[in-house]
Amino acid sequence: MKLADDGADHAWVGLLSRMGTGADAGKTGSDPSEPVVNLAFSGGRQLQWAVYPLDRNDTFTNWGHEQVAGQWFHLAVVNDGRHSTLYVDSSPLLRNPATASNGLATAGKPWLLGANHYANIIEQSFAGHIGELRIVTRALKPSAFLNA
Repeated sequence: MKLADDGADHAWVGLLSRMGTGADAGKTGSDPSEPVVNLAFSGGRQLQWAVYPLDRNDTFTNWGHEQVAGQWFHLAVVNDGRHSTLYVDSSPLLRNPATASNGLATAGKPWLLGANHYANIIEQSFAGHIGELRIVTRALKPSAFLNA
């Protein structure tokens, strides 16, 4: 993927989220109006993977570093049922929590590509380019990523 600009005009753009809020999934911690699953970029172009795990009442967040606008990079989010790990160009990011995170909560609603929502109202759309997307039913090792 490639970010279109410096992020100043596109704070918290959504790349991939799941419709349904924490409250819809029976979660009451953190901000229950946030999506059950959300992959977004902060105003500083930092990746954020924020989810409600099955076994926690609060959101669980992985943070990435600032991405350079206008340059292609490969992003992978791997959840093995115990941990979620963010990878950029096949390298794990340093701000991946070591705390266990069992799966992803759901409200049974569809995925949303290229945007995110708050309280089930679609907000910021993605400002950039998505080259390819793959969602699989198992945790992949970096050797199986699309850029391998």
